[in-house]
Amino acid sequence: MAGGPPVVVRDDRAASPAIGPDGETLYYLIQLPVVTGGSDVEIRVAKPESAPSRLLARIPATRTAPWLAFQPVISPDGRWLVLGLLDEAVTNLWAVSTSTGQLRQLTDFGQQPTFITRRVSWSSDGRFIFAAVGQGDSDVVFLDGVKP
Repeated sequence: MAGGPPVVVRDDRAASPAIGPDGETLYYLIQLPVVTGGSDVEIRVAKPESAPSRLLARIPATRTAPWLAFQPVISPDGRWLVLGLLDEAVTNLWAVSTSTGQLRQLTDFGQQPTFITRRVSWSSDGRFIFAAVGQGDSDVVFLDGVKP
């Protein structure tokens, strides 16, 4: 921020970065080329940020949506990334281990149409996750007498 020449950190379509608490580890997403209707997403990690990356997890296009704030957020201890993923018509919070890439479901809203409306965040002690949650339902109705 004090100036100096710009430096290319990643040149592999990196997006939605999350910097590890050590200040040296970079977690980020890569949208894979669209084949049918949506892009699968890879969660990758590189340490240092300019080093070759390692694949942590691959998220199928069916688990993401354009309206979903798909941004991994790192825990204060650096052990987890949290993000919202679709489970059919419901958005649930999932944690991704930064060491193994294993996904762990954190919420289960069942069949209630629920969506996470913004990016989530961690409490400073890492004990809690905050998310703006909305619930929706819809009906199809017949409107009689409406003129264009």
